[in-house]
Formats: sequence, C-alpha cells, structure tokens
Amino acid sequence: EHLEQLCSELSSLKDDIASRTLKRVEEEFMFEILKSFNALLEFTPSKKWHDEIEKLLKERLEPLLVELGTDKYKVAHQNTYFKMAASRLLGWLRNDAELKHQRLVEMPEIETNRDQSRELTAEIQKFATELKENEHIKAALQDERKAMIDDVRQINTRTNVADPDYQREKEKATAEGRPIKGGFRRHPIFTSAVLERSITHCLEANHLSDWETTHFVIDCICEVLRQTDTDDLAKTQLLCAKGGAERLVIDALCGRPEPLVVQSALRLAQLLLRPNNKEVQSVFVAYFYSVDDYQLWVLFSEMIEAVRSTVKHVRLLKKVVRDSGKKREDVLTREECQSLDVYSQNIKTLEEALQFLQLLCEGHNSDAQ
Repeated sequence: EHLEQLCSELSSLKDDIASRTLKRVEEEFMFEILKSFNALLEFTPSKKWHDEIEKLLKERLEPLLVELGTDKYKVAHQNTYFKMAASRLLGWLRNDAELKHQRLVEMPEIETNRDQSRELTAEIQKFATELKENEHIKAALQDERKAMIDDVRQINTRTNVADPDYQREKEKATAEGRPIKGGFRRHPIFTSAVLERSITHCLEANHLSDWETTHFVIDCICEVLRQTDTDDLAKTQLLCAKGGAERLVIDALCGRPEPLVVQSALRLAQLLLRPNNKEVQSVFVAYFYSVDDYQLWVLFSEMIEAVRSTVKHVRLLKKVVRDSGKKREDVLTREECQSLDVYSQNIKTLEEALQFLQLLCEGHNSDAQ
C-alpha cells in the first residue's frame, strides 16, 4: 500500500515538474525515493516479494523512468542525481546488467545559511518524530527489531554451510538451474563474534551516545543470554563480559541515557551475573577500580531520591482514587496521572538497579560489598 501511494505521488508530479525547473528539494526527494526502490529490488531476500515489487514498479513507474532519462526535466543543479537513480532502477526492471549495477553517487549537502539550516532541521525532526509515533510504524519497527535480534541469536545455524537442509536445497537448486531458496552461505558466522564486534563498535569514539544503536546491541546480548542453555550459561556470560559487555553496561549508565536504555543496561548486568557468576563479578569489580565510575553512583543515588521524594504525594493520589471507587482518569488531572506513571517507571528502574547491586555482592563478595 505504501509503495502504491509513493508511485502515485511520483506519477502525479510528472506533468507538473515537466513544465518548470525542479527545485533542489524536489530533486532530492525523487532521488531518495528512487534510491529506496533500487535498494528494495537489490536487497529484498524473498524472491516472492522481489517479484511482486518489480511487477508493481514496472506497471506504475516504467514510463516515468524512461522520461526521467531524457532532457525533458530541467534541474537546478549540474549533476542530475535522480536521473542516475532512475536509470539504475530501469536497469533492474529490464534486467539490464550494465544499468542496474552502476554506482549511485550521493547528493552533496544543501548549502544553506544558519537560519535556514535550523528551520530545516526542526522540520525534519518534527516529521521524524511524528512518523516514529505512528502506530503502524511502531509495530513494524518492533517486528523488525525482534527479527533482527533473532537473526543474530541464530546466526551460527543460519550460516552453517554443513547444515543438511541447506545442502539438500543446494543440490536441488543446482540440478534445477535456479537460485537457492533461503539465501546463500559462504562463510560461517558466530553469534559471539557478532556481539563482540557490536560491543567494540559501541565503545569506540563517540558511538556510545548513539543510544538507539547502543540500546539495540544491549537488547541483542540480553536475548542471547536468555536463550542460552543452563549448561552453557556461565561460559557465555564470561565470554560476553570479557568481550566488553561489563564496560558497555557501566559506560552506558554513566552516560545517563533515557530510562528505557538504563533499564535495558541494568537488565543486561543482571543476566551477566545470574545466578551467581563469581568470575563475572570479578570482571565488574576490576573495571570499577580501573575507571572513574562516579557518575554511576550519582545515578543510583538520584534513582533512590526520585522515589523517596515523591512517595508521599503518590500515596495521597492513590488514596483519592481508592476512596472515589472510580477510574483514576475520572478523578485525577492529566498531570497527576502522569505523576503516577513516572513514579511507576522510577520504581521499576530502581528495582533493576538494586537487583544488579545485589547480584554483584551475592555469595559474600567482599570486594563488591
């Protein structure tokens, strides 16, 4: 449906932009959409999806792509980047090897004065925020995130060239002269290697403050540890800790990210230590002694203070709701309801922190105590 809509928007622009010079923003808009269509055809792993997308684009866009390759469209810049993207996409739709594999050159940054730049950034940020809050987008992002974490967790199996099912499919595909279903495998990849490189990436330069990526890496490690068999758990915990997971936890917490990242980092700390991994305890303690961890303890103090300072107010609000016998939304103001939600979030975060500290000291660990 989204592809249909984009194709319609591009087609509707066709006559309008043919009668005047394209603005830079229009040129860039068309370039980004055409580049995305190129990527869809090039990287979609499912042949069924690939064929459906190709059919749709061929029906709806091929005439426009042909016109874009002519001089009918006037652009405000010397390099017609969107024409290049259109030519490449046409190559995919017509299976022209030379056209579809030509390299796309990125458009240069728009030169703007400071006020224009601020205004443009604000508009983009507003659009991105609203898009991310869309329920369909949120659900799609969540599904994609789960699928990606699952791929990382099972990558040992999915890249195993000796897998019997894969070998059978390979022989069958070779005999029938068709591509192998389910992708191709050249080299085995191991989950531990992926996690170690991901951790290293987060800890290098200023990458840690890219909280979206850091949060994803933390969640990946958490899921791998949750799914690890009991017999292999201690070994996997130590492997992750020695690969830098304990640094990732402490550095992320010291960076004071948003509450969801804090909770995930504390959850990872617990999963690295449960039920009582003394070797991982030692790795944490050694790191505490090697860095300035002042911000971590300030964070924990603030967590306790955030709960302590509001507990009386929250109890009063809860009493008002109980005495009324109604839903809280019918009795309290929106701000008061938000106060209760924030308090619940603070309690949850504090519980995670206290469990981490408990696991750190478990088994009479005097150094951690």
